[in-house]
Amino acid sequence: HVAMTKKRLFQTGGRDDGNPSTTKTTTTTKSWSNFTQLWNASLSKRPQEVIALFLAGKSTTWLALYSILDASAVVFPPAIGAGWVCARLTRKFRQPLNVALAAGLVRLVPSISEMKVSPLVTGIIADATTVEQLQKQREKLEASSPALKPVFAAASRGSNWLQGPIDQYGLALYISGRLSALITIGVTSTMISKGLDVESFLTSWGISESLGGAVGTLAASSVGNIVFTPLHFGAVVYGIKGMEAVSQHVPPGVEEYLKEELKRHRASVLETEAKTAVSLGKDGSCSNSDTNKITSTGTKEEEEKAEKESIENGVIKMMGFLLLLWSLCVS
Repeated sequence: HVAMTKKRLFQTGGRDDGNPSTTKTTTTTKSWSNFTQLWNASLSKRPQEVIALFLAGKSTTWLALYSILDASAVVFPPAIGAGWVCARLTRKFRQPLNVALAAGLVRLVPSISEMKVSPLVTGIIADATTVEQLQKQREKLEASSPALKPVFAAASRGSNWLQGPIDQYGLALYISGRLSALITIGVTSTMISKGLDVESFLTSWGISESLGGAVGTLAASSVGNIVFTPLHFGAVVYGIKGMEAVSQHVPPGVEEYLKEELKRHRASVLETEAKTAVSLGKDGSCSNSDTNKITSTGTKEEEEKAEKESIENGVIKMMGFLLLLWSLCVS
């Protein structure tokens, strides 16, 4: 259908020919492209807050599902719980299968790879500032201990090699991880229902018979939570916008307090830099050029703008921390 639509658009010079199927496909493609751009921009600008929102969204829907299932007194067979535990234990070993499934998804829907989800897959979160700081620390360590240079180079090559499939397949790799988990749960549950000893499996995994039903409820909640994945991604994109809007309307009292904290932080940084300069053999005094760099950071408007952005970023990071704390409490 997509190929026929592209051919029709090519024949009409890229214009919509009025065909309902063409119009619907074009609208869907444009909506997906816009959403992907919003997601990638949010992930690039605020990776920590994106992960915090995503985990908070997953935790909230999971808790709601678990509460509903637990209150309904529905008893799930232990086989489902055993399959879920097996899926958790084999998560790392399923990576080759995940890559194969992701490759198939990308062939079916190429645009799915445009959405980048590296932190969701690797669990590694680093913004531009953090990456720059880590690079500086690496350079210092290599300068002080040249023997570490080959070690860092090998680690960098290994990281790039692992990052390859993640960047290539994007969202497809995340979805394939959920699909392989469902496949593992289904296969394990089927094998157990065909005659495998459920009690011995649960006992070997440290799960008593009395907890079998609870584990089944946990498993059902986790499986059902996959259905809400689109909601989790949407909550991140619009949640970031909401956090930025809230950060721009900080109460005056809170804003003054944050300004004072920012000034103290800057003074502490300058003091640390002066001590570092002395320890490196400098006299600790600043030349005219150094003084200009420290005291003259631009016009008053630019300083106020930088101060406001710093306060807004601090408020957003605090909201992200609270969201992570909520996720931890649910876990």
